[in-house]
Amino acid sequence: MKITKKLVALVMAVIMSFSVFGCSGSKSGSGDTSDITLVYALAGAWSTLMPYNASDSFCGVTWDQIYDRLFYVSGSCELQSRACESYETNNNVWTFHLNKASKWHDGQAVTADDWIYTLNLLANKDFTGSVRSIVSKIEGTDSSGIETSSGSLKVSKVDDYTFTMTMKEDVPFESFWLNYNKGLYVLPEHLLKDKPASGVASDSFWFSPVGSGPCKYESDIAGSELTLASFSDYYLGAPKFGHLVLRVMDQSNFINSLLANEIDLEWIFLGIDDALAIKDNPNVSVLTNTQADFLELMVYNNDSLKDNRWRQALTMAIDRNTLNEGFYAGTGQVFDNWIHPDSSCAPSDASSKYVYKYDPDAAKKLLQESGFDFNYEVKIVCNTASREKQCAMVQQWLANIGVKSSVQHLDSATMWNGMFEGKYDICMMGLMPTTDPWTLEPIFDVNATTYGSYKDPKITQMYADAKAEKDPAKQKEMLQQLMDYFYEQCPNCNVIWKKSYAGTSTRLTNADVFGANYYNNDTWNWIVK
Repeated sequence: MKITKKLVALVMAVIMSFSVFGCSGSKSGSGDTSDITLVYALAGAWSTLMPYNASDSFCGVTWDQIYDRLFYVSGSCELQSRACESYETNNNVWTFHLNKASKWHDGQAVTADDWIYTLNLLANKDFTGSVRSIVSKIEGTDSSGIETSSGSLKVSKVDDYTFTMTMKEDVPFESFWLNYNKGLYVLPEHLLKDKPASGVASDSFWFSPVGSGPCKYESDIAGSELTLASFSDYYLGAPKFGHLVLRVMDQSNFINSLLANEIDLEWIFLGIDDALAIKDNPNVSVLTNTQADFLELMVYNNDSLKDNRWRQALTMAIDRNTLNEGFYAGTGQVFDNWIHPDSSCAPSDASSKYVYKYDPDAAKKLLQESGFDFNYEVKIVCNTASREKQCAMVQQWLANIGVKSSVQHLDSATMWNGMFEGKYDICMMGLMPTTDPWTLEPIFDVNATTYGSYKDPKITQMYADAKAEKDPAKQKEMLQQLMDYFYEQCPNCNVIWKKSYAGTSTRLTNADVFGANYYNNDTWNWIVK
């Protein structure tokens, strides 16, 4: 069900790594689907079913089946209703009208009390979960999202199915939900309210949780397989299958399993070579990301690699065109600009203006002139087999200019946490920046948890000034000035802007497989032949 207000035509970004492929549409016909089981392949296991206590991406896939959120951002880039049927904005006060048919998996109604409980829990100083960023923009919290005093969070109940949020500043509504929608799942007040805030995140409730999403928890094998059942009372429509099995699978087995119809969809993104090899097979559908490019990048630790000339030199030492040809069949783009190439704010000459050309001689000379310690060993980390291969090539290119380095393959959670803690010099990772430049706050804001410890008050101010500018032409000019400065500081190396691919079985259609933010699944719209 689409929101009664205007739709959003924006492209999503995340976090952390993948993309969007299908489009939601009509629902399948009637009939008994209880005997249908779909298998969803994951490249790694979820660490928890508590939606505010993890950093790995695979958790998000599971959460979005079990729990509900206010909005859904489809692969066609429309902001659509989930729990929120309609909304109004009055300056900084946002009012949400909930779908009255929404139910918990135990049959209880989902009400405004549940949403208010959830928001207050996140802001509670005693809450030990790792995710509370969404409440940091609500009045009554500090920059980290913790309430400034007990009960200070400005969220209010209007009636059983209506509540308000009072924001700290004039935050653009659509941009806010584009950036933060993935971070808000409603929790059941009637089952959790008597538990102390300090213990909720680790409570045994999460071993067999009760949610209000399209699927309900049934069983799991820790680290291996999670079985969910279709929730027949889901207010947007029960999924057209009986069970959804999320199965952890080694990437080397994925292609054969897909071709053999042993799995129906995947969260192990195809490499371009695999995609080209199987695209004509009648048993599979190869889906291509057409909404936004995926960005592979090396994030520099701006504390250990503190001189921007060092970061510039390391970037010039990397032959990114060779990586593009070797890993992405030449389908990617190389440029060092954070504003998405499809954005109206992007400069037309980004691919020529914002790029550090491969020049090992100039890179070595710049390191020598800027006092780089060639005895220092640069620590490089990554979290996938493909990135490990790329890191090995990076290691050789660094050696060509006299820079010592080591490469370590880590699990995703360890890598991300270590990056935020400044443990590594270079982190090879993936993100999907949005066409909306106002979702880049975690990159530019010194008050946010920034990648690679990059905290520059000047760029934070430039970003804020551009955001406040009402003249589109002047705003674009200000953003380009910001990019000029950001490019000069070189806090990261954009290895490649690339297209992404995924595969499904041909019996599954109409699937917005990853939705926006790569785990925003429209399970209720999937059609199974």
